[in-house]
Amino acid sequence: MELIWTHDKSQKLLKTVIFSNKFNQELYYTTKDGGQVIKKYFNDNLIATFERTEHSDPWEQEKEWLGSAYEEFTDKYEPMWHLLDMSDEEYHLWVVDNNWQMAMPLYGISKDGVYLDRLQRHSYVQEGRDMEDVVRNELDKIWIEKDNEGNYYQREWCEENNSFYNVQPCCVFPNNPGRTLLKDYSE
Repeated sequence: MELIWTHDKSQKLLKTVIFSNKFNQELYYTTKDGGQVIKKYFNDNLIATFERTEHSDPWEQEKEWLGSAYEEFTDKYEPMWHLLDMSDEEYHLWVVDNNWQMAMPLYGISKDGVYLDRLQRHSYVQEGRDMEDVVRNELDKIWIEKDNEGNYYQREWCEENNSFYNVQPCCVFPNNPGRTLLKDYSE
């Protein structure tokens, strides 16, 4: 199951729309903290809240339900928890056999064979591989990217991680500012 989340920087909000139909019915989820608390809405009415704690993650059960109730919109949720049960040697063999070069895909793998995070985002989206690098200089802490429409964006530097932020907030960096549109950039 892959979900498309959009990032509204002004509201510090991530949102994924599961369906929106001609009867003005809409099912969607939002989070303001990278997924720690996820809110479920139907027709703009809050109907459920899923809060991750040290001992439980009700979002996992919601994804199971979503994948079965709305499979025509989301596909089935197929986590890979069995990887946690493997010994280091068994996991290493799995990595080699699958030519896996990403993080452990506990939340599943996309149709094109890429790691999905807890919010079911394609890792290429989260990492920002959807734009062309114009300038990337870690020494000066500047990274400017260009989208397909010719707009330029800058990524912020994360002092805590000593690298650039990914492009959307996540549970590790919930205050990730995302990309900033540059209005007056010239090459």
